[in-house]
Amino acid sequence: MRIWSICIMLGLLAGLGGGIVAVIDPAPAWIAIAAHALVGVAVAALAAMLLKTRFGSPLDHFAATLLKTYEDGDLSRRAATTSGPLAECIEHYNRLIASFQGIV
Repeated sequence: MRIWSICIMLGLLAGLGGGIVAVIDPAPAWIAIAAHALVGVAVAALAAMLLKTRFGSPLDHFAATLLKTYEDGDLSRRAATTSGPLAECIEHYNRLIASFQGIV
């Protein structure tokens, strides 16, 4: 849910910034405000896609691995490695579970 909040905020900021400029400028304001609102929606949609693919999907897979390991206690299960921003966290998790497996 936090990803969507960030995207909405980015879209609102983009639209608001353009809207303020449109209000200050004496040109036809409604057309400019509508155009900036569309830009805001586009920025929010683009941010949502980028954040979801970069963070959301790997985090969902990692959370599913954690849940499965918790449910069945299988210490041989490892999280799929990724090259994104979660790579270091997943690597540490896999080493932690390997050390638990060695103890048990």
